[in-house]
Amino acid sequence: MTNNFPDFITLLSQVNSILISGHINPDGDCTGTALACKQLFESIGKEVTVYSRDSYPYNFDFIKGYDAVSHELPQQDADLYIVVDAGAPHRVGDELLEHLQKTSSPIVLFDHHEISEQTQDFPYTLRYIDENAPATSVLIFRLAQEMGVEITTDFSVAVYAALLSDTGGFRYSKTTAESFRIAAELVDAGVSPWDVSSSMHNRIPLNAKRCTAEVMTDLQMRSDGKIGVIEIKIEQIERYGISPDLIDGIVNEVRSIDGVELAARFREEKSGVYKVSLRSIGRIDANAIALRFGGGGHKNAAGFTFEGSYDAGVAIIEEMFREQNK
Repeated sequence: MTNNFPDFITLLSQVNSILISGHINPDGDCTGTALACKQLFESIGKEVTVYSRDSYPYNFDFIKGYDAVSHELPQQDADLYIVVDAGAPHRVGDELLEHLQKTSSPIVLFDHHEISEQTQDFPYTLRYIDENAPATSVLIFRLAQEMGVEITTDFSVAVYAALLSDTGGFRYSKTTAESFRIAAELVDAGVSPWDVSSSMHNRIPLNAKRCTAEVMTDLQMRSDGKIGVIEIKIEQIERYGISPDLIDGIVNEVRSIDGVELAARFREEKSGVYKVSLRSIGRIDANAIALRFGGGGHKNAAGFTFEGSYDAGVAIIEEMFREQNK
């Protein structure tokens, strides 16, 4: 479901102030895409605010515009709202969603997630959705090319970081030939693959590693080793003095275990409430599981909020995994 870019470029010429936002608990693609948008639209003289309810991942602070992100929703209405990487309207957070439902300003979506019923029903002015794109940042790169603007190094770094993140370092199943062609163009524009990769992956504090080691000792293996589940407790995060995003990636370590088809990370937000991240391989559909809980994502990477006990959550996920394995 995609509109032509000329429609958006015409709309862009009619506005001055723009507010850009993505999904709650932003990941690398959401972060890089939003900051790439900021640079792109500021380059043509627009007033741009990037809003995020939650903090961007610490290891993306090398991207231009990172420090300018607002965590408070501006009271003044923007001329244009742009939503990036949010697979369903509610994923932007309650406050922004309520604002978008009331505004008379146009709302534009850029995304690469599977189209949900909520997305279809929401009154976006324009939708740019490519479910086959390896990252939402790719859509913004295509837009910049069609706009005919200069592809700067700073913009390229933002797009590349988002692409590198959502393809798992060009390893995931959605990594396409276009992924590598765009990456080559971004390198030609000044991106240093080593600098970006090092900034994203080689800055983990020692205490985060120690916390990871402690959490992994309580790894549960279910369904004959096909499911790996871990729990991160508030007490552990506080005791090691780290932020949650420093350890959230542990779910990928669980998925890397030989024989694991579904990995689940339960991170305690408060008593009885968990942020759950799923990673899968092969035909196991993590997104289908997440959707049952009001979350979402991709087939092999998804997330949701779970209310209940850790043991109850694990039991439900195992049951849903077995349903897919029938």
